[in-house]
Amino acid sequence: MQLEKQLLEESENLHWSKWIDKDIQDWKTKQSTKHHREAFGGMGSINDIAIGENNKSCAWKENLFQILKSMSWTFATKNKIEFPKISIQQFEGMICRKREYSEISEYSVNDILAKRNLPSLINRLLPSDNFLTLLKIEEITKETTIVNECEKIKIALSNSSINEKEFYTVYPKCPKCEGENSCVYRWELLNNGNEFIIKRSSNNLKLEKEIIKNKSKSWINKILGYR
Repeated sequence: MQLEKQLLEESENLHWSKWIDKDIQDWKTKQSTKHHREAFGGMGSINDIAIGENNKSCAWKENLFQILKSMSWTFATKNKIEFPKISIQQFEGMICRKREYSEISEYSVNDILAKRNLPSLINRLLPSDNFLTLLKIEEITKETTIVNECEKIKIALSNSSINEKEFYTVYPKCPKCEGENSCVYRWELLNNGNEFIIKRSSNNLKLEKEIIKNKSKSWINKILGYR
């Protein structure tokens, strides 16, 4: 909870940082989690709080905060600590449905890295006296393992013709054809040994060529008498 409190203070969520401070004191003085449990719930609860801005460092801080929040809730309700597991399944950016020009933001790249690496970092550092190192994002992202993984992700993005930008273009306007054909699009990151492979997720809007292909197939089936 000390990490949660500091992240809330840094993001100027002062109401919730004070709330967590009381939770810490309650635990120290009477081993009570009652007040902490009351932070969670419906609209307006700590569940709704996001601490990050749209940049590299905050992608890590946001993921760290969400993981710590989940861990503290589990401890408060089940009296046990559950360490996180790698959770990355999809990431999103934009795609032009006509030209298939694609973009992903710097935030999204670091969101992938955070989801893949924070679980092991938390498992290693949280039980130690060096747990505050988790807040030193600049140091963490310079670790050799993470630098190498970042490079592998960028190679996979390049191989899939996905452009990395500081912020991806707000749809629906495509920066290439300037038509209003763009939309949010999702991909999956697959680990293939020494490299990453990116494939398109199934839960996306159809691209124009996919629609045309389906229409052509439908007409062929009609001509041939298939249903």
